[in-house]
Amino acid sequence: MKTQTALRLLAIVRMTARAGAFVALTVLLVPPYLLVYPLGRLGRDGIARLYFRGCVALTGLRLRVSGATNAGAANRDGPVLFVANHVSYLDIPVLGALCRGTFIAKGEVSRWPVFGPLARLSGTVFVSRINATLNDERNILAERLNAGENFFLFPEGTSSDGSLVGPFKSALFSPAHMRNTLALRVQPVTIAYATDRKGRRLGPVERDRYAWYGDMEMFGHLLRVFMLPGAIVDVRFHRAVAAHDFADRKTLAQHSHDAVSRGLSDILGRPRDGAAADRATLYDAAAE
Repeated sequence: MKTQTALRLLAIVRMTARAGAFVALTVLLVPPYLLVYPLGRLGRDGIARLYFRGCVALTGLRLRVSGATNAGAANRDGPVLFVANHVSYLDIPVLGALCRGTFIAKGEVSRWPVFGPLARLSGTVFVSRINATLNDERNILAERLNAGENFFLFPEGTSSDGSLVGPFKSALFSPAHMRNTLALRVQPVTIAYATDRKGRRLGPVERDRYAWYGDMEMFGHLLRVFMLPGAIVDVRFHRAVAAHDFADRKTLAQHSHDAVSRGLSDILGRPRDGAAADRATLYDAAAE
């Protein structure tokens, strides 16, 4: 009983410290971000990357990365559209800590307290996915892709418990096939909260503590995440493909889904590809 009480007390202390540090990090970095905003993306991206890495560290996450992650090099051949499965709002700092790019989010996110204003500040493209506005949203994305901007897309359209990958909605792949779009590379990415920080595989209940889906309340969930000791997030970057090598957006979406789904099955239980495991590197945001 004493041990349980002590662990509970430790979790509360950890939550309080991390929540306070999260507020301090936000207050500390937003003013300089606003200051460099008129100078363009280069200065803003550096501060945003620092913020995302801070958020990853404060949630106790470490990132185990495999595959090519050098979006800067990929940009020499055209912009990159990263397409990933969606488990939690935690996916955003996880990807933002690793790659330079802008997020595509559903319109409701813009109205969330705290995170909505932060998303608007970062230049997030909000989409409604209704027919009346789909063409305008597609044109905005195509224009920014043509300007060389990378994007992160969660094509499931919602988050899940992370055990499966839902069907990908192909509508937002359509800018890749617009005639005036530059050569676009699409890179599928698998995200899995599958291991604790000691390397032990998490069970479904433990993984579910990091997943945020359905009608879960966000701030309560975030505070519970702050209480946890932490986990390793596997981020697997699959081979990037040229969008124009696919006949249409649906075949491109299906290819991306299959790659992400195979990666998730591999991470969660099927034997891992030995070469890929050897190439994996452990990224500790706290050490940056």
